[in-house]
Amino acid sequence: MFEREKIIVVDGVEILSYGIDYEFMTIFIISCVVAFGIYFLPSLIAFGRNHRDKIIILLIDVFFGWSIVGWFIALGWSFTKKD
Repeated sequence: MFEREKIIVVDGVEILSYGIDYEFMTIFIISCVVAFGIYFLPSLIAFGRNHRDKIIILLIDVFFGWSIVGWFIALGWSFTKKD
């Protein structure tokens, strides 16, 4: 997945070389971090605001965040009054 093929010619002989594609790996890792940040945004907001239902919001985010509806419910709940 992170390998790059390169053909090197030495004395008229083609040699296939495999190397790690660090540019692709860097973009992939940054994309994963951003995706996880967006996915857990409702939980991060709830914990940042010290919301009284932060554990429930985290559970909704983990188990139902994959559905857009569950993510928006958790996001809306994280912005409610924290009492």
